[in-house]
Parts: sequence; C-alpha cells; structure tokens
Amino acid sequence: MNRRDLITAAAATFGHGLVGRGLAAAASPELDRYGGWTGKKFQATGWFRTEKDDRWWLVTPDGNAF
Repeated sequence: MNRRDLITAAAATFGHGLVGRGLAAAASPELDRYGGWTGKKFQATGWFRTEKDDRWWLVTPDGNAF
C-alpha cells in the first residue's frame, strides 16, 4: 500500500466519525461553537486561555469552560 492509499483509507475510516461528532456537538445547546460547555462562564476575551476557579479550566474565546 502506498502513502496516498493509506491516507485515503484513513480518511474514509476515521474522517466520517469525526465529522459526524463535530456536527452533533455544534448542534447541542449545551456547547458553544468551540465545543465549550455553556454551563460554566468566564469573561469572554476572544482568545483561548486557562483560568483557575476551584480547578483549572481551559476557557474558549466566548468565555465558556472547556
């Protein structure tokens, strides 16, 4: 199997599952456009960052915990 065939096979096998989960996650009302949880809010800065609030969180640009 050459490299092109391997990449094509991997994309066919794994790509559809990732795309499907991404679309489902984007349609969820509990998640923002970056996949952050809207149940925990921080200040929106427009940048990904970390913030400590009882524990460390990754914060999306929209200010939601990830």
